[in-house]
Amino acid sequence: MAAQANAQTADNKPRQLRFEVASVKLACLLGLLILAAVTCTGESQQVVLDRPKLAKELVQQVFQMPAGFNLGFHEQAARILGDHVAVAVMQSIRLKDLYDAGNRERVTLLLEQAFSDPSMIVDPGGRVPAATLFLLDCLAQHDENGALAARLRKLMSKLEAAKSER
Repeated sequence: MAAQANAQTADNKPRQLRFEVASVKLACLLGLLILAAVTCTGESQQVVLDRPKLAKELVQQVFQMPAGFNLGFHEQAARILGDHVAVAVMQSIRLKDLYDAGNRERVTLLLEQAFSDPSMIVDPGGRVPAATLFLLDCLAQHDENGALAARLRKLMSKLEAAKSER
């Protein structure tokens, strides 16, 4: 009887993984449609983009993905949002959630992408990395000697240099 229960559990794991992959693909498709709607606006129409709301949705979608999962489309969405991503992270997760290495990795990936190409950030408020620098400092305190520490320091120095150029 125990062997039969183990066989049923083993059969459900591939189904669960397919379901998770399908839900991630669906979330990516939804995000792609939002980005396409924003990008395809005509000159006669002007769509008002609620960047803080879009950033919150982005953060929620990324935190539903398994740790270490490639951001894919979400990278592009983060690039147009800039500092709004850091604000959304701070509003969406608790400080104790940063103790988890997977969550620190997700946040680091999002912040790296948010400022990977500052010319894509349309909103002037999103170009100033104030919240991002604060969050990076907090992440660095939780990962002083870990694998992310070098990436965090590199991103912090890049943003500090860009901030001083203004």
